[in-house]
Amino acid sequence: MNWTKFLWCASWDINTCPGEKLRAQYNAMTDANCMNCDKFFHCQGNYDAVYLCGKTANNIRIAKKISDCREASQGGDSADSQADQRANKFGRDGVTHKTTIEEINDAIERTFSVPCRHIDLCLDLSK
Repeated sequence: MNWTKFLWCASWDINTCPGEKLRAQYNAMTDANCMNCDKFFHCQGNYDAVYLCGKTANNIRIAKKISDCREASQGGDSADSQADQRANKFGRDGVTHKTTIEEINDAIERTFSVPCRHIDLCLDLSK
């Protein structure tokens, strides 16, 4: 990722509640190093950014902007980037509020055709 391009694009929005929630999920994703789990973290980060910070038009805009900046800083045209954007929207739309690991796995696999059967090793769902 081109951090200079990302930070220029995201600007001060990175220091807002949605920015902090997205950063927390990005850090969790890199710490987990879980194969095929990135779509979950994209979903969860956007969900947290909108629903934990308050579902306002401004928080939705900030979450979308930061997600767009992240993808743009990586090129943004690949099939994986497009899938990341679908996962981001999936989260902003509130779809990641699932109660079991099985429901999360099934939603990710159905939507993105990416199995993430070991997501329980990546996450602490008790939060």
